[in-house]
Amino acid sequence: MTRDGKTLRQLADDFKQRFPVHLKEVVIFGSQAREEASRESDYDCLLVFDRVTPLMKTELDQLAGQYLLQRGMVLSCIPLSESDLQRLRFEPFLINARREGISL
Repeated sequence: MTRDGKTLRQLADDFKQRFPVHLKEVVIFGSQAREEASRESDYDCLLVFDRVTPLMKTELDQLAGQYLLQRGMVLSCIPLSESDLQRLRFEPFLINARREGISL
């Protein structure tokens, strides 16, 4: 299963609807972004917020659970605050995620 632009857009829209004020950027990376996904591939999501709270992490877990139950999609969400993203900007993982990722 290769990435489907409509599916990725819907995923980004769902994140933005759940976090309308604090979410600043959604980046889909990994096999879905590289169009190398298989049927078992998850959706790697880097989510940049103005700040990250425990409640937001709980809501992300709930959304991921809904996607799994309703659509059979596994979401791997990485929430980062803008300040953490700036502080960690030279980490190879983040460099690769942003380079290969699709910002939605």
